[in-house]
Amino acid sequence: MNPLIFWKNVLTLLKAHKMTQEKLAKLINVPKSTLNRWVKFNRIPNTYVISSMAVILGVTSNYLLGDKEKDIEARRLSELKVRVALRKIEVLTKAILKEIQINNPIRKKPKKSLNVKNHKILKTK
Repeated sequence: MNPLIFWKNVLTLLKAHKMTQEKLAKLINVPKSTLNRWVKFNRIPNTYVISSMAVILGVTSNYLLGDKEKDIEARRLSELKVRVALRKIEVLTKAILKEIQINNPIRKKPKKSLNVKNHKILKTK
């Protein structure tokens, strides 16, 4: 874990998101002075803070820490989980629709014929 790479990645992402360090400090629930000390003295925060920063900045913790191999692996795993979840949703949706059709078949209701012979509209003055 190289603190210089970590903070370079964080600061680059802050700039890309047009976010200030002060705003990031508020979002991760630490005083601005604490965040400034971490940056100034190249200190890496705890894993909870790193995870929070990653979520806020839209990347993985591995990306922030500069571990490209683990970042790629984590992204692939995440994409796989999404695909599996979408497939499960598709299967469940089909099953639910099939169940609805079995239990509630669509029946055409007979049309009611209206007998409208010789009806006059009364106008009031």
